[in-house]
Amino acid sequence: LLGGIMVAMFLLNWPLAIGTLILLPLMLYITSLVTRRSRLAFRQVQRNLGWMNAVMEENIAQVPFAVGVNNHMGSKFTASPRETKEALRFIKGQDLFFVDSLTSGRSTAYRTAKRLHMATACRNVFLDNVPRESAVFDQLRRLQKCALSQGRAIGIGHPFPQTARALQRFLDRLP
Repeated sequence: LLGGIMVAMFLLNWPLAIGTLILLPLMLYITSLVTRRSRLAFRQVQRNLGWMNAVMEENIAQVPFAVGVNNHMGSKFTASPRETKEALRFIKGQDLFFVDSLTSGRSTAYRTAKRLHMATACRNVFLDNVPRESAVFDQLRRLQKCALSQGRAIGIGHPFPQTARALQRFLDRLP
């Protein structure tokens, strides 16, 4: 069959047939290179996803009563749509909700979680980006105003002593 095609090509247009014979091996070589590299890249992606899922599973298992997760230290990660989507698929598979800490304006996590039809929300106020008790207290008041105007609010902070003291002081002043 191939021989017949080559004869027909030479009869129809011998310069084009010679050009094809010269380029065909090069095209086959390039195709095999691209295929091999694509296969290696795919395997690497699969290994990375497997590793990421294993780490997430291990972390979630350490907190058996967890009902949700957030990305508090994942600014670079959540700016990457593909990785974020894979992580959120795993989280959804664990029947957990997701809170986007919004540690970066480039986060794709909240929008991606919405597209995956997950229970999700965003942080409204970061409590202790200024780690002083008075500053945390001010942020708690800001969080309270947000909750009163929107019906709910999410604040995220660290387990710093000054954050705990500000929280206690704030709670003591609630009616």
